[in-house]
Amino acid sequence: MRIFMLVALASIAGAQSKVDFGMMTWPEVKAAIASGKTTALVYNGGTEQRGPQNVNGGHTIMAQATVLAIAERLGNAIAAPVLPFSPNRASAKLPGTIGLSNEAFALINKEVAEQLIITGFKNVVLMGDHGGGQAQLGEVAKELGGTFHPVDIRDDAQVETALSEAVDALGGLHIAVNTAGGGAAKRTLSKDGPHPLDTFRQTIELNLIGTFNLNRLQAFHMSTNEPEDGERGVMINTASIAAFEGQIGQVAYAAAKSGIVGMVFTMARDLGSLGIRAMAIAPSLFATGLTEGIPDEFAATLTKDAAFPKRLGRPEEYGKLAVAIVENPMLNGLCIRLDAGTRFAPK
Repeated sequence: MRIFMLVALASIAGAQSKVDFGMMTWPEVKAAIASGKTTALVYNGGTEQRGPQNVNGGHTIMAQATVLAIAERLGNAIAAPVLPFSPNRASAKLPGTIGLSNEAFALINKEVAEQLIITGFKNVVLMGDHGGGQAQLGEVAKELGGTFHPVDIRDDAQVETALSEAVDALGGLHIAVNTAGGGAAKRTLSKDGPHPLDTFRQTIELNLIGTFNLNRLQAFHMSTNEPEDGERGVMINTASIAAFEGQIGQVAYAAAKSGIVGMVFTMARDLGSLGIRAMAIAPSLFATGLTEGIPDEFAATLTKDAAFPKRLGRPEEYGKLAVAIVENPMLNGLCIRLDAGTRFAPK
């Protein structure tokens, strides 16, 4: 029994060591780089309060699983150890938070990137799921001669410029996954009066118009690609199951996401002659930055109407569906629900 357990653990460690920098010896790292694993992924997690069920480390836990999955999928990458701090200094209001200053956050990322380059990696990708650190990562990239393309999806000119620069840097665009979005909880009519028109307009601007603006520009860049088996590219938009059964107070959000669902088939027809596909994914509630701080008991309430599994979706499950869409050219002009059989109740 003991031998079996040791063998099993050794097997697991061996599998992880193929892409996990922290589980590799230096000869293994050297051999991996020589074999073509020349990209290092540096994911910034975070040690911060996430509710009574998990005081800290939630960002880092998710980051570790996510970056390993990305490295395995890419095939030419190794996941560097996750950096467990974000640029949000500790607060007495949030016990369990351990953060760095913006300067320290940037310096640590720069030092890690420089050492990975010295080790032999040709590409270093700085990653993070907290918006507060994006500016610092951008500065580090510029200092090291890399590229960084910050963008406000609501700014037409900035979107066009950032996308053009990114395409020039990468040499082309074949796959686009669009996930930016958000909403506000407002009823059509409440005790405060009619739904604020500006709030409705902003929700449509962010979710629907922002997505379409990306699509039209992405399609333009994809149209210049040399076709592979007749295909030049695929765009995947993010809708929501609120598009089908929006809850009370989601009228603006439901309208915006319904628009994403509604345009995907027509867009596929528009772009079919060019060999460009258009798809959409409609997720239920997922464990993202918006929901990570909710207590377990509240999460259980939110997912009680799911058939199975009764839990929040995981980001990698969205990623798996996106990859399946990319790899299957027969998927086109369709919105796929990713919801564990959930049907939202009115509230």
